Amino acid sequence: MSEFDYRTLLADKKARSQFLFQQNRIIKLLTAKGFVEAALIHARKRKQLIEDFALLADD
Repeated sequence: MSEFDYRTLLADKKARSQFLFQQNRIIKLLTAKGFVEAALIHARKRKQLIEDFALLADD
């Protein structure tokens, strides 16, 4: 997922959607493999990014 930088995610809705989809996929895979703590870390970071994007969309 190195093709996604923060600026791209802010500017490109399609890239943002794809990035969040991939993050969700990683979280599900980690959970299925028993890496619950790692999944929770990713989920918290994903949630924070969604909140950041929502705040910036309000501007």
